[in-house]
Amino acid sequence: MSVSQGHLRATILYEWRCGTGATATFHNINSALGENTTSIAIIRRWFIRFKEGDTGFEDKPRSERPLAIDDSVILDTVTMIRKFTPAALRRDMGVPKSIVVGRRQALGYISADSMDTSCLDR
Repeated sequence: MSVSQGHLRATILYEWRCGTGATATFHNINSALGENTTSIAIIRRWFIRFKEGDTGFEDKPRSERPLAIDDSVILDTVTMIRKFTPAALRRDMGVPKSIVVGRRQALGYISADSMDTSCLDR
């Protein structure tokens, strides 16, 4: 049985207001609505929110990473540090690794792993 998030959250709020514990709420919901409808961690998270006075069903706003980055930012960062990795750039700039790798490739940078080093063995 598919249950909307709103209905599930209303049920969790009902159980919380009735004084039912998180574990009992977990068992009640999963036995009534089907196994794996929710998890104990989700129920505990909602119980904490309700206890703090937040009885709304909306998700809290999340911080978002920028989906694009100016090429000059990458070039400036690379110029400042000789040894860099996509992971370090991602961490410093707060963007997904895939964006850093894609932009590096578009700017003509290649990773050492992709270089043909067979000529170095001579």
